Amino acid sequence: MANDFRAQIGGYRANAMQNAMATMASGSSGLGDVAARAVQSGLEDRQLAIEKANAWTNRGTSAVGSMGDSMNAMAGQAMQSGLQLVTNDAIHEEQMKAAKSAQQSDMFGSIVGIASKGAGLLLCERRLKQDIAPLPQADAWAVVRDLPLYSFRYKAAPGSTVYGPMIDEVEGLDPSLVRPTLLPDDAEGPIRGFDVMRHQAYESIALQQALQRIEQLEARLASLEAPVRAHLSIAA
Repeated sequence: MANDFRAQIGGYRANAMQNAMATMASGSSGLGDVAARAVQSGLEDRQLAIEKANAWTNRGTSAVGSMGDSMNAMAGQAMQSGLQLVTNDAIHEEQMKAAKSAQQSDMFGSIVGIASKGAGLLLCERRLKQDIAPLPQADAWAVVRDLPLYSFRYKAAPGSTVYGPMIDEVEGLDPSLVRPTLLPDDAEGPIRGFDVMRHQAYESIALQQALQRIEQLEARLASLEAPVRAHLSIAA
């Protein structure tokens, strides 16, 4: 670009020199007009040279700006790529933690299953549990007392007799005993299941309450019998 500019300026100088020599050769009679034309031509060439130089400068500035934009874009892409890598690493680490936790949970569940099926045990160490909450005493008594139980056979397996409640009656007494199943919906809607383990816990609570009431009644009966026995012994 600089070489082109210097060549252009050299051409303008040669033209000016030729104009001056033409002026000298024309004689004194036309010296003023020729000189004026030469000066005007030189000024025009000079202005053209300035415009050319400005155009080249603008082109250079534009090229530099374009290069700067490209470098900024490349830097932005590099930064974005770096952030993406960091984010991906963080996501991968969280996924690994979740997978490890799930694996540990599955292993613990397998241990619980083996203990329950093989030896009839339920792991009840407090340190192994979380979200501990007592079951509602009144609900347990009402469910065990009022929930009707039936014998029946499933349409898909008519050879076996099964014992249990009807889910619509369960829902009316205690909705917490109703659980979703993995079975597909039929024409009447979702197929729901009965929480047998919760109901067994209710049965244990109801039995405890019944035993407590029996003991209270026995104590009251004993207090009522004491005066009668004392009176009978005196009369005898």
